[in-house]
Amino acid sequence: MLTVATASWGTTTSLSEMVLRHVRPADLLVVELLTAASVLTVLSVLRPGPRRLVPARPYLLLGLVEPGLLFLLFDVGLRRTSAVSAGLLVSTQALFGVLAAALVLRERITPAIVVALAGGVAGAALITAHGGTHGETVLGDVLVLAGSAVGGIYVVIARRLPPDTDTLAGTAWQFVGALPVALVVATVTWLTQGSDLGSAPVAALAAAVAVGILGGVVPYLLLNRALPYIPASSAALVLNLTPLFAVASAAGLLHEGPTLAVAAGGVLLIGGLAVLARSERAAVPAGPAGPQLGELTATAAACP
Repeated sequence: MLTVATASWGTTTSLSEMVLRHVRPADLLVVELLTAASVLTVLSVLRPGPRRLVPARPYLLLGLVEPGLLFLLFDVGLRRTSAVSAGLLVSTQALFGVLAAALVLRERITPAIVVALAGGVAGAALITAHGGTHGETVLGDVLVLAGSAVGGIYVVIARRLPPDTDTLAGTAWQFVGALPVALVVATVTWLTQGSDLGSAPVAALAAAVAVGILGGVVPYLLLNRALPYIPASSAALVLNLTPLFAVASAAGLLHEGPTLAVAAGGVLLIGGLAVLARSERAAVPAGPAGPQLGELTATAAACP
Protein backbone atom coordinates (compact mmCIF):
# COMPACT_ATOMS: atom_id res chain seq x y z
CA MET A 1 0.00 0.00 0.00
CA LEU A 2 2.83 2.40 0.80
CA THR A 3 4.42 1.76 -2.58
CA VAL A 4 1.14 2.65 -4.28
CA ALA A 5 0.89 5.83 -2.17
CA THR A 6 4.45 6.74 -3.13
CA ALA A 7 3.79 6.15 -6.81
CA SER A 8 0.60 8.21 -6.55
CA TRP A 9 2.43 11.23 -5.15
CA GLY A 10 5.25 10.93 -7.66
CA THR A 11 2.89 10.70 -10.62
CA THR A 12 0.90 13.70 -9.38
CA THR A 13 3.82 16.02 -10.10
CA SER A 14 3.79 15.17 -13.82
CA LEU A 15 -0.01 15.30 -13.99
CA SER A 16 0.05 18.74 -12.40
CA GLU A 17 2.51 20.02 -14.99
CA MET A 18 0.31 18.65 -17.78
CA VAL A 19 -2.69 20.51 -16.33
CA LEU A 20 -0.72 23.73 -15.85
CA ARG A 21 -0.02 23.84 -19.57
CA HIS A 22 -3.73 24.63 -20.02
CA VAL A 23 -4.89 26.41 -16.85
CA ARG A 24 -3.56 28.84 -14.28
CA PRO A 25 -2.16 27.68 -10.91
CA ALA A 26 -5.22 29.18 -9.18
CA ASP A 27 -7.49 27.09 -11.40
CA LEU A 28 -5.66 23.88 -10.54
CA LEU A 29 -5.56 24.77 -6.84
CA VAL A 30 -9.34 25.17 -6.71
CA VAL A 31 -10.07 21.95 -8.57
CA GLU A 32 -7.61 19.73 -6.70
CA LEU A 33 -8.50 20.99 -3.21
CA LEU A 34 -12.25 20.95 -3.86
CA THR A 35 -12.03 17.42 -5.28
CA ALA A 36 -9.97 16.04 -2.40
CA ALA A 37 -12.06 17.80 0.27
CA SER A 38 -15.31 16.56 -1.25
CA VAL A 39 -14.21 12.93 -1.64
CA LEU A 40 -12.60 12.72 1.81
CA THR A 41 -15.63 14.31 3.47
CA VAL A 42 -18.02 11.89 1.78
CA LEU A 43 -15.86 8.90 2.72
CA SER A 44 -15.60 10.12 6.30
CA VAL A 45 -19.36 10.54 6.62
CA LEU A 46 -20.31 7.28 4.90
CA ARG A 47 -17.67 5.10 6.53
CA PRO A 48 -19.28 2.34 8.60
CA GLY A 49 -18.39 1.62 12.20
CA PRO A 50 -17.86 3.74 15.30
CA ARG A 51 -16.29 7.17 14.99
CA ARG A 52 -14.09 9.05 17.40
CA LEU A 53 -14.74 12.69 18.09
CA VAL A 54 -12.47 14.96 16.06
CA PRO A 55 -11.81 18.55 17.15
CA ALA A 56 -12.36 20.38 13.89
CA ARG A 57 -10.65 23.69 14.72
CA PRO A 58 -6.99 22.53 14.88
CA TYR A 59 -7.35 20.60 11.64
CA LEU A 60 -9.04 23.52 9.89
CA LEU A 61 -6.20 25.81 10.96
CA LEU A 62 -3.57 23.27 9.91
CA GLY A 63 -5.28 23.01 6.55
CA LEU A 64 -4.38 26.62 5.82
CA VAL A 65 -0.71 25.59 6.02
CA GLU A 66 -0.91 22.11 4.50
CA PRO A 67 -2.35 21.49 2.03
CA GLY A 68 -3.43 25.14 1.49
CA LEU A 69 -0.21 27.15 1.39
CA LEU A 70 1.94 24.16 0.43
CA PHE A 71 -0.17 23.29 -2.63
CA LEU A 72 -0.29 26.95 -3.66
CA LEU A 73 3.50 27.36 -3.59
CA PHE A 74 3.99 24.05 -5.38
CA ASP A 75 1.52 24.84 -8.16
CA VAL A 76 2.91 28.33 -8.76
CA GLY A 77 6.47 27.00 -8.67
CA LEU A 78 5.70 24.06 -10.95
CA ARG A 79 4.33 26.48 -13.55
CA ARG A 80 7.86 27.92 -13.70
CA THR A 81 9.95 24.76 -13.53
CA SER A 82 9.93 21.15 -14.71
CA ALA A 83 8.27 18.10 -13.21
CA VAL A 84 11.69 16.49 -12.79
CA SER A 85 13.13 19.40 -10.79
CA ALA A 86 9.95 19.85 -8.74
CA GLY A 87 9.64 16.14 -8.02
CA LEU A 88 13.17 16.04 -6.67
CA LEU A 89 13.07 19.34 -4.77
CA VAL A 90 9.81 18.59 -2.98
CA SER A 91 11.53 15.64 -1.28
CA THR A 92 13.40 18.18 0.85
CA GLN A 93 10.30 18.38 3.07
CA ALA A 94 11.79 15.66 5.26
CA LEU A 95 15.01 17.65 5.67
CA PHE A 96 13.14 20.88 6.44
CA GLY A 97 11.10 18.94 9.01
CA VAL A 98 14.22 17.69 10.76
CA LEU A 99 15.73 21.18 10.75
CA ALA A 100 12.51 22.75 12.09
CA ALA A 101 12.33 20.14 14.86
CA ALA A 102 15.92 20.92 15.84
CA LEU A 103 15.35 24.69 15.90
CA VAL A 104 11.87 24.80 17.43
CA LEU A 105 11.67 21.64 19.54
CA ARG A 106 15.40 21.57 20.39
CA GLU A 107 15.73 18.00 19.15
CA ARG A 108 19.30 16.72 19.00
CA ILE A 109 21.14 17.03 15.69
CA THR A 110 22.91 13.73 15.07
CA PRO A 111 25.77 13.13 12.62
CA ALA A 112 23.29 11.43 10.29
CA ILE A 113 21.16 14.57 10.26
CA VAL A 114 24.22 16.68 9.42
CA VAL A 115 25.05 14.37 6.51
CA ALA A 116 21.43 14.40 5.30
CA LEU A 117 21.18 18.19 5.49
CA ALA A 118 24.51 18.63 3.70
CA GLY A 119 23.40 16.29 0.93
CA GLY A 120 20.05 18.06 0.70
CA VAL A 121 21.57 21.53 0.46
CA ALA A 122 24.12 20.43 -2.14
CA GLY A 123 21.50 18.54 -4.15
CA ALA A 124 18.99 21.40 -4.08
CA ALA A 125 21.71 23.86 -5.12
CA LEU A 126 22.70 21.69 -8.09
CA ILE A 127 19.10 21.26 -9.24
CA THR A 128 18.26 24.95 -8.87
CA ALA A 129 21.39 26.31 -10.53
CA HIS A 130 21.72 23.79 -13.34
CA GLY A 131 20.02 25.86 -16.07
CA GLY A 132 18.12 22.95 -17.58
CA THR A 133 16.29 22.55 -20.86
CA HIS A 134 12.64 22.11 -19.80
CA GLY A 135 11.67 25.65 -18.83
CA GLU A 136 13.17 25.61 -15.35
CA THR A 137 13.73 28.92 -13.61
CA VAL A 138 15.36 29.75 -10.32
CA LEU A 139 12.12 31.39 -9.16
CA GLY A 140 10.13 28.22 -9.85
CA ASP A 141 12.61 26.04 -7.97
CA VAL A 142 12.70 28.48 -5.05
CA LEU A 143 8.89 28.45 -4.81
CA VAL A 144 8.89 24.63 -4.73
CA LEU A 145 11.55 24.74 -2.00
CA ALA A 146 9.41 27.27 -0.10
CA GLY A 147 6.52 24.82 -0.29
CA SER A 148 8.79 22.09 1.06
CA ALA A 149 9.80 24.38 3.93
CA VAL A 150 6.12 24.92 4.74
CA GLY A 151 5.68 21.15 4.78
CA GLY A 152 8.65 20.79 7.11
CA ILE A 153 7.25 23.38 9.52
CA TYR A 154 3.91 21.60 9.36
CA VAL A 155 5.59 18.42 10.68
CA VAL A 156 6.48 20.31 13.87
CA ILE A 157 3.03 21.85 14.22
CA ALA A 158 1.25 18.52 13.59
CA ARG A 159 3.00 16.94 16.56
CA ARG A 160 0.67 18.93 18.80
CA LEU A 161 -2.35 17.03 17.50
CA PRO A 162 -3.87 14.46 19.86
CA PRO A 163 -2.61 10.98 18.91
CA ASP A 164 -5.92 9.13 19.28
CA THR A 165 -8.23 11.07 16.97
CA ASP A 166 -9.93 9.83 13.81
CA THR A 167 -7.24 10.45 11.17
CA LEU A 168 -9.60 10.10 8.20
CA ALA A 169 -12.02 12.68 9.58
CA GLY A 170 -9.11 14.90 10.61
CA THR A 171 -7.64 14.76 7.11
CA ALA A 172 -11.04 15.63 5.64
CA TRP A 173 -11.26 18.67 7.93
CA GLN A 174 -7.74 19.66 6.88
CA PHE A 175 -8.63 19.76 3.19
CA VAL A 176 -11.80 21.69 4.01
CA GLY A 177 -9.63 24.14 5.95
CA ALA A 178 -7.45 24.65 2.86
CA LEU A 179 -10.39 25.82 0.75
CA PRO A 180 -10.24 29.47 1.97
CA VAL A 181 -6.69 29.67 0.57
CA ALA A 182 -7.96 28.52 -2.81
CA LEU A 183 -10.92 30.93 -2.60
CA VAL A 184 -8.74 33.97 -1.88
CA VAL A 185 -6.16 33.11 -4.53
CA ALA A 186 -8.80 32.30 -7.13
CA THR A 187 -10.75 35.48 -6.44
CA VAL A 188 -7.69 37.69 -6.87
CA THR A 189 -6.44 35.80 -9.93
CA TRP A 190 -9.79 35.56 -11.69
CA LEU A 191 -10.57 39.25 -11.13
CA THR A 192 -7.18 40.41 -12.43
CA GLN A 193 -6.19 37.77 -15.01
CA GLY A 194 -9.27 35.66 -15.57
CA SER A 195 -9.62 31.89 -15.51
CA ASP A 196 -8.69 29.29 -18.12
CA LEU A 197 -11.05 26.61 -16.82
CA GLY A 198 -13.74 27.50 -19.35
CA SER A 199 -11.40 27.15 -22.33
CA ALA A 200 -9.37 24.18 -21.09
CA PRO A 201 -9.81 20.85 -22.90
CA VAL A 202 -11.83 18.16 -21.16
CA ALA A 203 -8.72 16.02 -20.78
CA ALA A 204 -6.98 18.78 -18.80
CA LEU A 205 -9.99 19.19 -16.51
CA ALA A 206 -10.13 15.44 -15.95
CA ALA A 207 -6.41 15.46 -15.15
CA ALA A 208 -6.97 18.27 -12.63
CA VAL A 209 -9.57 16.14 -10.86
CA ALA A 210 -7.13 13.22 -10.99
CA VAL A 211 -4.51 15.41 -9.30
CA GLY A 212 -6.90 15.96 -6.39
CA ILE A 213 -7.58 12.24 -6.11
CA LEU A 214 -4.04 10.95 -6.64
CA GLY A 215 -2.37 13.74 -4.67
CA GLY A 216 -4.86 13.98 -1.82
CA VAL A 217 -7.32 11.12 -1.51
CA VAL A 218 -5.52 7.92 -2.54
CA PRO A 219 -2.20 8.32 -0.67
CA TYR A 220 -3.83 9.65 2.50
CA LEU A 221 -6.29 6.76 2.62
CA LEU A 222 -3.57 4.18 1.98
CA LEU A 223 -1.35 5.67 4.67
CA ASN A 224 -4.30 5.82 7.03
CA ARG A 225 -4.74 2.07 6.57
CA ALA A 226 -1.07 1.04 6.57
CA LEU A 227 0.57 3.13 9.29
CA PRO A 228 -0.93 1.35 12.32
CA TYR A 229 0.74 -1.90 11.23
CA ILE A 230 4.27 -0.90 10.24
CA PRO A 231 7.16 0.91 11.95
CA ALA A 232 7.53 4.58 11.04
CA SER A 233 11.14 4.05 9.98
CA SER A 234 10.19 1.33 7.48
CA ALA A 235 7.45 3.57 6.08
CA ALA A 236 9.90 6.44 5.68
CA LEU A 237 12.28 4.29 3.62
CA VAL A 238 9.48 3.42 1.18
CA LEU A 239 8.01 6.91 1.02
CA ASN A 240 11.39 8.44 0.26
CA LEU A 241 11.16 6.75 -3.14
CA THR A 242 8.63 9.42 -4.19
CA PRO A 243 11.23 11.45 -6.16
CA LEU A 244 12.13 8.37 -8.21
CA PHE A 245 8.49 7.90 -9.20
CA ALA A 246 8.32 11.62 -10.03
CA VAL A 247 11.29 11.36 -12.39
CA ALA A 248 9.95 8.16 -13.97
CA SER A 249 6.49 9.64 -14.54
CA ALA A 250 8.02 12.80 -16.03
CA ALA A 251 9.93 10.66 -18.51
CA GLY A 252 6.89 8.57 -19.39
CA LEU A 253 4.17 11.24 -19.49
CA LEU A 254 6.09 14.39 -20.44
CA HIS A 255 9.21 12.98 -22.13
CA GLU A 256 11.33 14.94 -19.68
CA GLY A 257 14.67 13.60 -18.56
CA PRO A 258 17.08 14.96 -15.96
CA THR A 259 20.27 16.67 -17.05
CA LEU A 260 23.53 15.40 -15.59
CA ALA A 261 23.51 18.17 -12.96
CA VAL A 262 19.91 17.45 -11.95
CA ALA A 263 20.64 13.72 -11.76
CA ALA A 264 23.64 14.41 -9.52
CA GLY A 265 21.52 16.69 -7.33
CA GLY A 266 18.84 14.03 -7.12
CA VAL A 267 21.40 11.43 -6.04
CA LEU A 268 22.60 13.75 -3.26
CA LEU A 269 19.04 14.45 -2.11
CA ILE A 270 17.90 10.83 -2.11
CA GLY A 271 21.18 9.73 -0.54
CA GLY A 272 20.69 12.20 2.29
CA LEU A 273 17.13 11.00 2.84
CA ALA A 274 18.30 7.38 2.89
CA VAL A 275 20.95 8.17 5.52
CA LEU A 276 18.32 9.94 7.61
CA ALA A 277 15.76 7.15 7.29
CA ARG A 278 18.28 4.43 8.12
CA SER A 279 19.50 6.31 11.19
CA GLU A 280 15.91 6.62 12.42
CA ARG A 281 15.33 2.93 11.74
CA ALA A 282 18.35 2.04 13.86
CA ALA A 283 17.30 4.39 16.66
CA VAL A 284 13.61 3.41 16.89
CA PRO A 285 12.69 -0.16 17.81
CA ALA A 286 10.24 -1.88 15.48
CA GLY A 287 6.64 -1.93 16.63
CA PRO A 288 3.10 -1.96 15.31
CA ALA A 289 2.33 1.66 15.91
CA GLY A 290 3.05 4.27 13.26
CA PRO A 291 3.18 8.06 13.60
CA GLN A 292 0.37 10.49 13.11
CA LEU A 293 -0.86 10.59 9.52
CA GLY A 294 -0.13 14.28 9.25
CA GLU A 295 3.49 13.88 10.33
CA LEU A 296 4.43 11.17 7.89
CA THR A 297 2.56 12.54 4.93
CA ALA A 298 4.33 15.85 5.32
CA THR A 299 7.67 14.09 5.59
CA ALA A 300 6.88 11.99 2.57
CA ALA A 301 6.79 14.78 0.05
CA ALA A 302 3.07 15.20 -0.15
CA CYS A 303 2.74 16.72 -3.61
CA PRO A 304 -0.40 18.23 -4.93
